[in-house]
Amino acid sequence: MSISKLFYLLLEVINKAIPFLMIPYLANSMELQDYGRTELFISSYIIIGFVIQFGFDGWIAANFNGEKNQFNGTVKLYLKSIVLISMILFLVNYLLFNFWALVFIIALSNTLLTITSTILRFENKLVISGVLLLSSSIVTVTSILVTFEMLDSSFEHRIAALAISSVIIFIMVIATIQRYCSEIVNARIITKNTKQVVFFCLPLCFAMLSSWAKGNVDKFYIQSIMGFDDLAIYSVALQLASVLNVITVIINKIYQVDFHKGMSESKSQKNNILKLVILICTFAALYVATINIIFDFIFVKKYENSLLYYSSLVVNFVIISFVMIINNYFIYLKKSSAIMFHVAITSLAHILISPMMIRSHGIYGVIFTNFITSFLSIVLSLILLKLIINRGSMTP
Repeated sequence: MSISKLFYLLLEVINKAIPFLMIPYLANSMELQDYGRTELFISSYIIIGFVIQFGFDGWIAANFNGEKNQFNGTVKLYLKSIVLISMILFLVNYLLFNFWALVFIIALSNTLLTITSTILRFENKLVISGVLLLSSSIVTVTSILVTFEMLDSSFEHRIAALAISSVIIFIMVIATIQRYCSEIVNARIITKNTKQVVFFCLPLCFAMLSSWAKGNVDKFYIQSIMGFDDLAIYSVALQLASVLNVITVIINKIYQVDFHKGMSESKSQKNNILKLVILICTFAALYVATINIIFDFIFVKKYENSLLYYSSLVVNFVIISFVMIINNYFIYLKKSSAIMFHVAITSLAHILISPMMIRSHGIYGVIFTNFITSFLSIVLSLILLKLIINRGSMTP
């Protein structure tokens, strides 16, 4: 691994560690009710962000090595379109719903950050990408700390802090694009391949929305069936467990560049995948042991039940990471519909099973549902990959 990749990995780990380190501060500072309400707000802007993102980061990964003028012109069209549409939706919803309209600003900011960092990463500007992501986390944390310490830790001030940091991040991203993505800035907008882009991205977008349903619909079920207090306890467990998911996404982002290059050169990826699996499992085991030791020192007593759930959620994220690795093949082969299919099936199963399990087993019902649908996802993805390999000449 090159020095720039190692430095990017370090920056990404620090970047993701910052929100993780904020979990005890936020949870301990806020009332259970407010923490639960915040989780529903966050889930709302995440799904809107997925719609705005439209799976375009997948299109970037699949087409970066293609014809440059077409690539740059398409990216420019996408960026201008999402900014315009998001601003219109914000203004319309502000008149109708006032406070909740902020989800569009926050979602747009996060989407621009994701797309810009993806482009920089594929251009091998890894350090710049890492610094941008780290800076955004620092801005977010600073905004929260200033707001909470100067005012109070209410739900309204938590959302205000998110909105303020999103505006600052938006400005940072635009400045970064202007300076480091000049080919895109100066490109002529190209619309002739819009249909092709839409057909490629639509399945990815649908897959992202389905993934959101699998990961977030439980929060709405828990709030409706059990209340905001139980939602807050579950959310802390989920956030602690999702650290593993964040780490595996970082590792996969770094691996993804070499994966596409290796596949284009017809090199087998089996050994690299085995190394990834061993790395993920080792980290998961160490992480679970660490949290079990330090939990009582960093969380107040009202969250003690969160410790009962998070280990099982970590195991679920390990299973999900295997599916993420398999999805690299689908993206390389431009078979985004395969991702859409297996994610849609498992998400639909999750949506149907989860409320029944929660009514019968409480929060453990969510965990049981996650195991069922995650195993289903990995089985379906392997079957689909096998079918694609049998029809072509790909070396896995």
